[in-house]
Amino acid sequence: ATIISLGIYYLSKANVIGTHFSQAECWTFGALISATDPVSTLVLFAELRVEPNLFYLVFGESVLNDAVGIVLFETASQYISKTHDINKLPNAAGVFFLNLFGSLVVGIVLTVIMAAIIKRSHLHAKPVTEQGLFVIFIYLPYVVGEVCQLSGIVTTLTAAMASRKFIYPNLNEVSQDRVEGVLRVLSNLMEVAAFLNLGLSCVLHERDAYSGNIIFW
Repeated sequence: ATIISLGIYYLSKANVIGTHFSQAECWTFGALISATDPVSTLVLFAELRVEPNLFYLVFGESVLNDAVGIVLFETASQYISKTHDINKLPNAAGVFFLNLFGSLVVGIVLTVIMAAIIKRSHLHAKPVTEQGLFVIFIYLPYVVGEVCQLSGIVTTLTAAMASRKFIYPNLNEVSQDRVEGVLRVLSNLMEVAAFLNLGLSCVLHERDAYSGNIIFW
């Protein structure tokens, strides 16, 4: 992200790409374009049934990379407006680390609270209620993260990984099977919707929104 952002900024400053970008815009674009998504690699790993440790290493690296990229994007985008000054780098760095670590802490704390509630609620005899409560708890970290002006996505990622370890085992077997099936279906639907939206956005924008020089560089 740093190499891409600084590269675009100095190319823009030297008028090589024909368009001037502010530092905030360059950092925003760098954070966005540097976030990798190894979906195809993980699917291939699942089909080949590779060593689980290799699968989780690649998945964990991509999650951490995306988490940092998301927070960097959200922090840099705040300085695009005229009310912020990107030259205040110490302030920007403070916002970045506060957003990142604050989101991680909120996700972990909420997971601990939710795990205690699930464990002590004794809802094994009521699987439907237990499943509904679990789904609500999964969505709750995103809402709390956004309300606290942190990264709801990073908070959700943290809570999801911690929930798999501390909440999921406390569900009964029926709830585990049903919740896993529902979440798998929702995950596939959301993934299709995201890629569909991304593909349509490329052709629905006006032609004036594209620049040949920027695309080339």
